[in-house]
Amino acid sequence: MPKGDEAALDAFLKDFVRIITGEFPGRIDCILLSGSAARGDFTIGESDIDMHIILKDERDVGAVERSASRLFWEQNRRHNLKLVRSYGRKLADGFSFMAGGAGLAARPFYVMGPSGWRRKLKPAISLTSLLGLEQQLLRGRIRNGKVLFGRNLLADPQIIRAANQRSRFTYDFLVTLLIQPLFVLAPDRVLHRCAKGILFSFDDNYDEIRALAEGDSPRPGAGPEMLFAARAFRLKTDFAGESAKLGIMGKFWFCIRTPPCILGHTLENSRRRKAGQNGR
Repeated sequence: MPKGDEAALDAFLKDFVRIITGEFPGRIDCILLSGSAARGDFTIGESDIDMHIILKDERDVGAVERSASRLFWEQNRRHNLKLVRSYGRKLADGFSFMAGGAGLAARPFYVMGPSGWRRKLKPAISLTSLLGLEQQLLRGRIRNGKVLFGRNLLADPQIIRAANQRSRFTYDFLVTLLIQPLFVLAPDRVLHRCAKGILFSFDDNYDEIRALAEGDSPRPGAGPEMLFAARAFRLKTDFAGESAKLGIMGKFWFCIRTPPCILGHTLENSRRRKAGQNGR
């Protein structure tokens, strides 16, 4: 993360946490940070913020959400993080993907009471649960998440069990497979999403991938998919420069290779987990 971006992000988070906890003393149980802001690769103008505010009492959700929303965007302007204000809900927002715009942005924070947090630990049967997206998000938060305030809910054995529920397919495998036809219309947007999908699916090897991208030698036994993921990391950190090196055919083959790479890595991890369970 560039030093200027890191300083601005740290100041933003400290001010946000200090003010919101001061406005609601004794009523906030925990504030969790995950995603690029927690991993250390946040980039102003490109990255978003993924934050959970868990309260002690369900009745406070409305008041805290209104105050947090006002405060979040005030601090965004003050520290010039250039965050997208809200994720789109209109059909027209989806077409910004093909037009080269920002596309749909993730919601920056969630406010929930104890029952909302319990639902995170036991997600209902849904499309995202069956595809493994919810479990994948939980695994990423446990591995890379940071506690900004309060107790460490990420260490709860329940959330660890929920994160390790198995799924047959991954969300990013299907997304990167289905967007392939859009390459003709928006090659850079599809390439960017494929690189993001690789890193999201390989988040259990994130530190190793970062080291490979920075020039370290691969460990013995590391397969070609790890070198492929390292290229995805370089794309994410310097998209303009790295995508220019690929050329149009290089971009095409990167995108074509992404879904089978994600699927192969997922199946290999599933095999290892099963072997580990049988060995116990």
